[in-house]
Amino acid sequence: MSTSLSAITAAKVRAALPGIPQQPTAEAIDRQARKVTVTVQGRQTTVDCPAWCILGHSGERLADLSDLYHEGETIALAAPQFDGRTEVLAASIRQDPFYMDADERLPYLSLDAAGDGSDASLPPSAALAFADQLVAHAERIRAEVAKLNAEGAR
Repeated sequence: MSTSLSAITAAKVRAALPGIPQQPTAEAIDRQARKVTVTVQGRQTTVDCPAWCILGHSGERLADLSDLYHEGETIALAAPQFDGRTEVLAASIRQDPFYMDADERLPYLSLDAAGDGSDASLPPSAALAFADQLVAHAERIRAEVAKLNAEGAR
């Protein structure tokens, strides 16, 4: 007997929720691109800060302008684990606008897949390809859940 995911009862969904961490909702925050002042080797310098950057930069004292970076809000997937929940697939937009290598000055997606602080720097095309793979993986998980649901209906 084949049972679709839509056949799962509301009671079964409610029963499963305590083991599934709720994901945070994204609240739109209206930020504007702005000019910020940082101190570099004792001298105040004004730099552009993109609208997506959540860092205030005020009071930053830098040894070199190349130490300045911008960072967006971190999003992460809270996944259930045997001993609690863990944050995985943490991602944020980052930019090192004064990095020595001009090719690396553009914004990128910082992706910490395991939640252990090791991150990959993905340019937009690679980040989009990863997101597409993530959607395909979610569909495969749904297919596995459908198999479980079909087993439970026997």
